[in-house]
Amino acid sequence: MVFSFFGGVVRGRAPPPVPTVVFLRLLAGLGIAEAATRATLARMTRKGLLERIQVGRAAHYRLSPGAEAIVRKADERVSAPAPFEHPDGQWTLLSCSMPESRRDLRHQLRAALSLAGFGRLRDGLWIAPGAVDVGAVFADADLAEAAGLAEWFAAVPLPGVGVEDFIRRAWPVGEIRERHERFIEA
Repeated sequence: MVFSFFGGVVRGRAPPPVPTVVFLRLLAGLGIAEAATRATLARMTRKGLLERIQVGRAAHYRLSPGAEAIVRKADERVSAPAPFEHPDGQWTLLSCSMPESRRDLRHQLRAALSLAGFGRLRDGLWIAPGAVDVGAVFADADLAEAAGLAEWFAAVPLPGVGVEDFIRRAWPVGEIRERHERFIEA
């Protein structure tokens, strides 16, 4: 919701940093408790997605340069006339096995791949429609170590493969549709 706010209202306008109270009021209107909003702002700041600026006694927030890039890419996808179209049958497969000792890196990888449109087919095997610049995905997310543990390929399903089946396995299509409809209603 915070990214949606920045993407839809703030991005591209270069306003001053946004006061905490704006987020509290905005998200309260969507049924989100004040404590949850404050925790989200703090977590996003710790993760380097937001920059916190103290103005007197009040905290204000703006997107970090890295988060600005994420919002810009999302805006391009949302604004595209056909954001999810790709050549029929063209897919990107990514295989990446992460050591158990690197759970932190595994979490960052999952987040970056999800943002890039990948769905998980099986443990360590991800798929995305079309030809994805996987190197750029890793670079944008500062995941050089994960890139060293991964291989990616252009792929075309062979005859007899149930494309609809693996799409529903990789992405929770029904749940996504339901969440989207609830978001639009809110």
